[in-house]
Amino acid sequence: MKTDKKQFSEPTTNNKAEAKNDSQPPKTPPTPIPIELANVVKNENEYLEYLVWKGADDRYGYDLGEEIKGRITYELNVIKKKGVAAYFLMFWNIVRAAREELGVLVGPGRGRTPGSIVAYCLRITDIDPIRYGLSFERFYSTQSKGLPDIAIDVESEGRHKVITWLKNFYGEKCVAHIIAQGTTGLKYTMADLQRMERMPIETYNAIQYAIKHRIPETERHVSIDANRIVIATEDISNIVPICEVNDKTSGKNVLAAQCDASTIEEAGLVMINILGLNVLSVIRSCVSRIKKTTGKEIDINAIPLDDQPTLKIFNEGNTIGVFLFESTGMRMKLRKLKTLSFNDLVAAETLYRPGTMGLFGRLIDRINGEEKISYLLPEMEQCMGSTYGLTIYQEQIIQLSQILAGFTPGESAVLIRAICFRKKDILDWLEIQFMDGGMKKGHPQDILRKIWNEWKAEGNHLFYKSHSTCYTLMAFQTAYLKAHYLAEYMEILVNQARDDEARMKELIADCQANGLVVEDETAKVKIGDGIVVNIDRKKVRKSNQ
Repeated sequence: MKTDKKQFSEPTTNNKAEAKNDSQPPKTPPTPIPIELANVVKNENEYLEYLVWKGADDRYGYDLGEEIKGRITYELNVIKKKGVAAYFLMFWNIVRAAREELGVLVGPGRGRTPGSIVAYCLRITDIDPIRYGLSFERFYSTQSKGLPDIAIDVESEGRHKVITWLKNFYGEKCVAHIIAQGTTGLKYTMADLQRMERMPIETYNAIQYAIKHRIPETERHVSIDANRIVIATEDISNIVPICEVNDKTSGKNVLAAQCDASTIEEAGLVMINILGLNVLSVIRSCVSRIKKTTGKEIDINAIPLDDQPTLKIFNEGNTIGVFLFESTGMRMKLRKLKTLSFNDLVAAETLYRPGTMGLFGRLIDRINGEEKISYLLPEMEQCMGSTYGLTIYQEQIIQLSQILAGFTPGESAVLIRAICFRKKDILDWLEIQFMDGGMKKGHPQDILRKIWNEWKAEGNHLFYKSHSTCYTLMAFQTAYLKAHYLAEYMEILVNQARDDEARMKELIADCQANGLVVEDETAKVKIGDGIVVNIDRKKVRKSNQ
């Protein structure tokens, strides 16, 4: 669907000294309603509803079913009540333009956004929250303040195209980066002094101790935020101070807001999160290479998630070059895990963190039958069956609080935030509600107490499933390419690593381990004129290409 370019008013003032102090709600730039829909929709809420129900038909077919209809209706009601329809429309338009107008590969989602079926129907994300049991309350709720935290990933080479489109669509002066100021405190100041003056370490330690906490932080270097962009409905310099900063990726000077995120929000400006991901560039390049060498066109978003050769890659820990899963520790875990499904990989990605390594070990034991799978209450199986009776996601606590104790969606949203940030006063109040609600449903008090204590003790270590599902999907896509198009995939990775000798060695060794013949052994260490994979002969060789 095409939309007309929208220009906004020229600046009327030139306040570049300081940000406005008056706190105000963020002003999301409007998304123009196409002329052909003028008689169908009359405002942003109606336009959003139109696009969501149309998108639902595309995603699920015309027979949606009560669960899907109910979830869409619920989310739309929350969005309407909170007055954030324009924000969803803005992201719909950005993602639409990236795909349809710019040809930029967009990731399946990031952060908590995949918990929204509205975002899924708008194609802001490609993760179905119904299929994966993702919670809208972990993303946004009636208890949330401000705008939803929507974030998108695009291929690295395409991010500048998206930002250029933003400037053309909203106006050059209405879009800016955010400055990132590196600061230097005692640690860096003393380290610089010790190095320049060749100061004895004993003297350095004595001075550092004597002036501890007395040196204020000062500016060390200035760059731009790699993720966030500010969008306004007028010249941004009218609202917050701006400056020109060199963008290392493009080599050009760009406008950047000279204030932190909280100041930008207080000034009523909208921030959007757009991150350039190298893995998306790898996927795009490999798909293009496969088409050139084999004639096959691969829809990477339609690959089967039960593909056995791909699961074998994970089972064997053969994950060098596989997004997120290639560390030595992760490969060791994967060989023990004996992955049965995509869901197991999501769990593995979630648990491979310092605070949850113990849970990872229990997951392995339960999959391998070394620990019994059990549930404290029968009702818990519907939320914990896919994780073998373990609570490993924040979303599970949200869902279980509603199932076991009758929490409202808003209360469950408050609960998970209180657990994550250890809000004792709120937890004490919610504990009473949980116990009362659970006993009214006929659950034993001692069991409810045990569940609550486990949540309170371990819940703050748990991650949210929505983000893990998105990133595991990209990992699965890279493993699929390695499993089915090894030479093409390794060619892309090897070419990217030409300036990294250690990485080159690792990839060349992996080529050999997977049956690709290395033509020149010195290629392992010599970078020089570059190394590519010869597709026709399935050899790694040096080349001037």
